[in-house]
Amino acid sequence: MSALLSIAPRRFFGSFPWHARGLEHVREMSYNLLVTERLDGQMAYCLRLLANFHQAVSGLDAALFKWINTGWACPALDHVMVAVTTLGEGIVQTGLSLFFIVLGLLGRNVNWCRAGYAGSIAYAFSGATVQIVKALWDRPRPLLVLHDVRIVDYPLFVHSFPSGHATTAFAVLVALSVYLPRLRYVLIPLAFVSALSRVYIGVHFPLDIVYGAVVGALIGIGSARLVRPREPKAE
Repeated sequence: MSALLSIAPRRFFGSFPWHARGLEHVREMSYNLLVTERLDGQMAYCLRLLANFHQAVSGLDAALFKWINTGWACPALDHVMVAVTTLGEGIVQTGLSLFFIVLGLLGRNVNWCRAGYAGSIAYAFSGATVQIVKALWDRPRPLLVLHDVRIVDYPLFVHSFPSGHATTAFAVLVALSVYLPRLRYVLIPLAFVSALSRVYIGVHFPLDIVYGAVVGALIGIGSARLVRPREPKAE
């Protein structure tokens, strides 16, 4: 009698179609929970990898900063770096571009004029790019993050990424170099030293100037292409 009572509910409930659908729903929910747990585990693993990578890059960035900022410290070099860093200022880059425009007009040299035009365009685009990125990513300066930062010039505290001096210096000097190939062996090293000076005087991390140099160089090449004469179409 007891065996009959235990079998009857299964037969009774099993005769309804919703019983099978309910079991299928339970299986589906269990499978979804299992998949979700696996995805959460994989996501957590990826996030740990990203966190470790960010920590490693930040550590290397800080170590390179310390090496340049304090390891290269020299009173004579201080004056050189302060002077070289002005190459990244807008008034210098604008004046340099205008200089080649005027020089090209007076000497009737088309390449000099194009170099000046390309430099002016590069400065405008690179300056706008820097301001947008700084507004989106307000990275603190080394003075707010690290101890014993050596400030050679005046102190800065916010908007470290990217380096505006590095970005605009590479943009303008690379643009000039496209039309002044004989001067590229002077202009490109000057851009590099100007960018490096920002780390030396204690206002930027190395990663700030690397990003600025790469973006600036691309903007400089693109600006030079904008003023390049168009080839006549073949008829």
